[in-house]
Amino acid sequence: MDKLNGIQILRGLAASIVVYHHFMQIFYKFESNNFLGDFFSNYGDFGVDIFFVISGLVMAISLQNKKQTSASFFKNRLVRIAPTYYFYTLIFLLMGIIFDSINSSHASIESVLKSLLFITHENPSPDLGFFPTLSVGWTLNFEMFFYLVLTLILFLPFSILSKLAIAVFVLSFSPVLYKITKVNIYEVVAGNYKLIEFSLGILLGIAFNLENKLGITSKLTYFTKLTLLLLGFILLQVVSHPLVKELLLASYVVLLFIFFGQTFNKKNSIIKFFIYLGEISYSVYLSHLIIIFLIWSFLPILDNYYLVILGVLLTTLGTFFVSVITHKHIEVGLSTTLKEYFR
Repeated sequence: MDKLNGIQILRGLAASIVVYHHFMQIFYKFESNNFLGDFFSNYGDFGVDIFFVISGLVMAISLQNKKQTSASFFKNRLVRIAPTYYFYTLIFLLMGIIFDSINSSHASIESVLKSLLFITHENPSPDLGFFPTLSVGWTLNFEMFFYLVLTLILFLPFSILSKLAIAVFVLSFSPVLYKITKVNIYEVVAGNYKLIEFSLGILLGIAFNLENKLGITSKLTYFTKLTLLLLGFILLQVVSHPLVKELLLASYVVLLFIFFGQTFNKKNSIIKFFIYLGEISYSVYLSHLIIIFLIWSFLPILDNYYLVILGVLLTTLGTFFVSVITHKHIEVGLSTTLKEYFR
């Protein structure tokens, strides 16, 4: 769908800033004396917030456009998420055996099993807190919790819009409930405000489908669109609470790319590349930490301009290369085979 081209591009951009955020973390511990280094150190993790809003958006659109049972929905999501995650977790474990300076060298059987089952736990590595074996997989614990909520709600005998409304309520109220009750069961996920980002994505998905039926934005002039986006930007400046601003900003960025994504020329080579980058963004997200740690194991100090350029190039090209391969053979190839097998 052309209207979602912008979302694919945004996925690619979000994955990219997370890559360089971790590059700054591993090589420089987020210390920098230049604009780019400061940007990726301080704001690179914002890519995850964008991912969560996009996830809510895409799931809401998918559930409205295609009737799915609870079982088929959860099976499809698990088959989509698990194979690539398991593959990169295995690679990271093998790296921990070879390089004892890598976090996975401290992995235990219990920790690995909990990681593969998306169960939040304290990592045995002294350098990590509540993170899985492949640390970037913490976001998948949130994703799977989100999918579980949707799976349970799909059992309810209501219209899909009513079910999505209930999902918004559950995801938004869950962090509040944990703050009130002080219950610690799965608090790292169920008590985290980031769940609200999925709710905001669902609301955008409902609005997107409604707009598709009514054709509202197609009737708006560019001036009107820009005015609406400017009003949103002003609202962000007025809001003072940092949490509310972060939630609104992630939604605003997604809305921005929805609004103008359909105007991107798909025949343009640069646009085509970024759309493809969005398609492989899941592999990019999972693989980049392994590539960075591999470079760091052989080249731990990048203390001059040429070494920095070399480190960035190796990170970029290495991540892209392995992502292309795993996207084709695992994300698409193996996942499609498994869907057919379990159909």
